[in-house]
Amino acid sequence: MPVNVIHSIASFQFANVLYSLLPADLLDTVSPFHLALVEHGRPHDRAITIRFESLKSEKTPRNRAYYSNRHPTIELGNERRLVGFSRHAVKRIGERLAHGATLYEQAYEAFHFVENSQHFEMVTSREVEAEGGQEEAKQRGARTFTFYIEFEKLDGLYLHAQQVLGPLDKDRRYMMRVGYCPCVICEKVVMAKTLLYPGMRDTPERQALDSANLPNDIKLKYQQQVEHLTYRFACQDDGVELVKWLHHNACPQFIIL
Repeated sequence: MPVNVIHSIASFQFANVLYSLLPADLLDTVSPFHLALVEHGRPHDRAITIRFESLKSEKTPRNRAYYSNRHPTIELGNERRLVGFSRHAVKRIGERLAHGATLYEQAYEAFHFVENSQHFEMVTSREVEAEGGQEEAKQRGARTFTFYIEFEKLDGLYLHAQQVLGPLDKDRRYMMRVGYCPCVICEKVVMAKTLLYPGMRDTPERQALDSANLPNDIKLKYQQQVEHLTYRFACQDDGVELVKWLHHNACPQFIIL
């Protein structure tokens, strides 16, 4: 096994141990808004370097909004606004994308997806109902956005896309849909309140599945699977079968730039 791969595995294991030793109240306060990145083998083979990265944040009339250092924006009307995530939304991203994983893995996934997601689109309240139902959504002017993350060759997401789409064009750029975020408009920031993974209740994928003309046993199996769908499960055999169905029969789970 290449030395750089060994170092990468060792670094992740060390970070898992480090996070398991931190006081719960401290971890809840700082994670995943600040992430410890462990580099084993730097500056030399017997050394360990720990560096910290942080999401940006600013106060809004509602809550503090956390956002990427890339300053991603979304089109809203005739202008573009900064995309941010509430504290609750950031934590939900880690929990739902890395359900059942270690504390560090959840923090890593949440930070990674907030920091590196680049493509955001508003969707109508008819496509995704806000929490509390459609009537409440109308009264509050609630909105929802969906967002995607780009991936590269040899990335785990690239391998997942191949399982769903088949061979990929190495000269094209691909993105995976991360999910849907009911949001509020706070001055210059569009702030997500939570994350709905594709297939969860009130998403277009779930609506398409519930109305699909499928054999009863297949439909029931898919409905049970989407209730607890996570990125980890989506990469397994049963999950790939489900994601393929959602991609081709509900909403594209991968887009080509």
